[in-house]
Amino acid sequence: MAGYTKLHSGILDGSIWNESVWTRVVWIAFLAKADQVGRILAVPVNMARIANVPMSRFLKAVETLSSPDPDSRTPDEDGRRIIPIQGGWQIVNYEKYRTIRDEDERKVYKRQWDREHRPSGHARTKTALSSEKQQSEQSDSSPNSPSQAEAEAEAYKYTTIFDTARKKYPGTKRGNETEFNNFQKKHADWEQALPLLLPAVEMQAAQWRSDATLKKYIPHFQTWINQRRWEQADGPDDTDRKQAVARALEAKREEMRREYGSYYQSKPPDELVNMRKEKNLTTHWWLIDEISAAQKQQPKTRKAGESPPV
Repeated sequence: MAGYTKLHSGILDGSIWNESVWTRVVWIAFLAKADQVGRILAVPVNMARIANVPMSRFLKAVETLSSPDPDSRTPDEDGRRIIPIQGGWQIVNYEKYRTIRDEDERKVYKRQWDREHRPSGHARTKTALSSEKQQSEQSDSSPNSPSQAEAEAEAYKYTTIFDTARKKYPGTKRGNETEFNNFQKKHADWEQALPLLLPAVEMQAAQWRSDATLKKYIPHFQTWINQRRWEQADGPDDTDRKQAVARALEAKREEMRREYGSYYQSKPPDELVNMRKEKNLTTHWWLIDEISAAQKQQPKTRKAGESPPV
C-alpha cells in the first residue's frame, strides 16, 4: 500500500549501513515513499525536502544508491539499490523484501489465530464471525487511496509549518486548526505566504521584547494574520521595523536561493513552466518565476553557422 512500508531488520546487516548518514536517511525516505511495486514517483527537489536533507547531499546520496555495490547481497543490477525510471526511481530489490515481509506477516497471523481459536476447537462465536465480516466489508468498501494519503500528508505538513509560527507568537491565540482555517480563508496566496510567517513572527516578537511591550497591547494572532503583519509592522511610520521584517524575509529567500537555485537554474525553460504548475512546489514558485525571468533576459546563443539577426 502506498505511503506505508515496513523496514526489514536485514537493513542493519547490509552494506547500506556502511554509507554516510545522508545516504541512509535518503534510502529510508525512498522506502517510505515507495508505492506497492517499489516505485518512487517524485522530482528530486520534492524528495530532498521529504528526506529533510540539503539538495547537494540528496544528489550525492542518489548517485551512491544508483552505483554498483560489490558488497551488496542482491546481485541484481550489479548491486544497485535504485535505478532511474520516468518520473522518479525504482527500488531494485523491493519485490524480494516485500515477499519476505508478506510471508513473515502470514506466519505471525497464523500463530495468533491458533492461540485465540485452537483451544476451543477452532470454534468462533456467531458474534465474532459477524464482527469480522463487518470489518472486512468496511475495509473493502473504503480503501485509503494513495492520492488521499498524499493529500493528508501535504495538509499535515502545511498545518505543522503554520503551528510552528503560531506557537512562537507571544500574543493571544486560538487553536491551530481554527487559526489555520482563517489564514486560508482570508488570503488566497496563503501557500506562498506560509514560509514567511515564522521569520516575521520571530522578528516581531524580538522587537516587542526589546520594547518591553505588555501582552495586552500585542494584537491577537488572528488579527496579525488578517492584517498581513508579516509584510508590515504595527505603525505606518515604523520604518525601522518594516525594514527589519523585510530583511528577515529576504534572508529566508536568500537561504532558499542557495539551497535550490542551482537546481532550478539547470532546468530548461519548458521544464520550469511545468514545475510552476505543481502544487507540491508552491513555496518555491517565487524562485521558479525569478529564474524563469532571468532566463528570458539572457541573449540567445546562435548555433554554429547561423547568421546573426539583421
